[in-house]
Amino acid sequence: SYANIPYWVARTNDKIVATLHTRLQQALKDWSDDFQDQALSAVKEAGIPNIETFNHNVVMQNQTIQLDPPLEDARAGWLRNLQEWLATVCDLPRVQASRFESALTVGGHQSSTTYAELPAMCMESLTALYEIIEAKIGVAQTYVDEWLQFQSLWDLQLEQVQDDLGEDLELWLQLIQELRQKRETFDTSGMHRSFGHLVINYEQVQAKVNAKYDQWQHELLGHFASLFANRIIDVYAELQKSRKDLE
Repeated sequence: SYANIPYWVARTNDKIVATLHTRLQQALKDWSDDFQDQALSAVKEAGIPNIETFNHNVVMQNQTIQLDPPLEDARAGWLRNLQEWLATVCDLPRVQASRFESALTVGGHQSSTTYAELPAMCMESLTALYEIIEAKIGVAQTYVDEWLQFQSLWDLQLEQVQDDLGEDLELWLQLIQELRQKRETFDTSGMHRSFGHLVINYEQVQAKVNAKYDQWQHELLGHFASLFANRIIDVYAELQKSRKDLE
């Protein structure tokens, strides 16, 4: 009699689920460690997550600075890779009583299910992984935003700056100092910034931003020098007048 087959299969599956759950937890830890590792290895060992590294370019098209492709592509790719990594465990065929019964029954129907319930048993680890992915995207987005803000170099006009600052020398001096500090973002010998499995290439736009920055700095310094010279003349005239009044 094979009446105990369903019971035996259920008990066996319970043991398999417990073992696979432990292995899946370790697999998620391995994926997390590899994802956060900044020193990427070109050669992947067997059993190590093969997480794709995404390259994004800061480019200028039609006088507009943009990132190509967008960071959402990296997020989608990592989530797809994580899903594939989970599938190595979760898509294993479950042991079923029907397999044994079909051997005894001619034309017996054989169904095949998997251990798809395992991810739900690892929600804490999965939630932590999603947060790690979003954190990396956030850090990269902050860096990309530093490049995107240089779009104002093309959008602004000198007349607008003159209207906003007027003849306040302190504001003009502050603006020039901030320009010099901000230059550190792009005035480097490098051509990319790495965030582990995410690389931002800015070679294509670096020279254009540098040239536009030089143009703006020249114009602003020229206007500041003119304002400063006029202020010196005014101060000198006031001193001359005060001297005559005293005499």
